[in-house]
Amino acid sequence: MKDIERLKEILTFDEKVFILPHYGEFGWLVIRIMRLMHIVKAPEKIICCHPGEEIYYPSADEFYYDWKNSIPNRKIKGYYTSLEDKKQLISKIKKKYHDYKIVDFSTIPIEDNFNFADIIRKIGLDFCRRLESVIIKNIRYKLNPKINNIKTDVVFGARKRSRSSGKNWKYWNKLGELLKKKGLSYSVAGVKDQSYFVEGAICHAWQYESPSDASVEMIQNCSLYIGSDTGTTHLASFIQKPIITVGYQPKLDHSEYLSDSNGGYNIIHANSQHFEKDFFKQIMREMKLIK
Repeated sequence: MKDIERLKEILTFDEKVFILPHYGEFGWLVIRIMRLMHIVKAPEKIICCHPGEEIYYPSADEFYYDWKNSIPNRKIKGYYTSLEDKKQLISKIKKKYHDYKIVDFSTIPIEDNFNFADIIRKIGLDFCRRLESVIIKNIRYKLNPKINNIKTDVVFGARKRSRSSGKNWKYWNKLGELLKKKGLSYSVAGVKDQSYFVEGAICHAWQYESPSDASVEMIQNCSLYIGSDTGTTHLASFIQKPIITVGYQPKLDHSEYLSDSNGGYNIIHANSQHFEKDFFKQIMREMKLIK
């Protein structure tokens, strides 16, 4: 049996399921969590998420919103969560959905629910070592955003977070100026409190009712995505857009986390934080975006 078929078999349930939310970084949601949620098969599937994030879970039968994450965005790391928040949520779920199986894809599970450890136990250590690659290369599906008519030549993933601030790249305004001189339009994906405001952008995703829908639509409609080591870069990879990554990004340089976009999709790592006009022209030439 192929790896992906084994994984789908493990995530097939006879009873109704309630899937706990992802408390961690958006990038890990895209790399792993939302994909696992998508292939869960059950008579009924309820997914817990924030309002406005439904676009990432098209296979859900219903959504649940009554939950909180008391850890502020600036401190969120990986799958990090408040165990007290999760305990309170589970308690509420058991009272209201007592005949549902609770599924938790966090690497920090609590109580006796189906969790990530159950997957590892069932697939074995050998499969576990290649699990991330199997998920990224085999689980992909279409995202259907609300129509906002957002279309620009280029989309920026302009990360601005206090945690791991070395991954932030500060030259978005300069890059925008160079794009405008070439007659190229650009927009900015992401959320307001974790992104740079870029001068001259046609729009920023957080101007819309759902920044998630806006981010997906602008990435789907663009010709090129440029971003640092951030969640929207993984989203662009999931959508299979040509990508240029900028700034300090050891994970992106030394892993397969962007392998959605490999095989016919260009990934160019522009690691220098100081770039000259000729360097920019070279990249644009490779991406065939020079007008």
